[in-house]
Amino acid sequence: SFISEHDVAPGRHFIRVAFLDAQTNDAILLYEEVAEIAPGDILRIIYFPGITPPCASSHCLE
Repeated sequence: SFISEHDVAPGRHFIRVAFLDAQTNDAILLYEEVAEIAPGDILRIIYFPGITPPCASSHCLE
């Protein structure tokens, strides 16, 4: 799995998570969403290779 945590200021944010092939510059989009982050909110996106399909909607927010 891959877990990454980032401090994000409250507000509306465009979030895109993708893997980028450094040799071909091809990208595999895993997640794309606009999220409204309130003070104290935590947005956690966890990817499990081979288990989790790519997601492009808010139902993937945890």
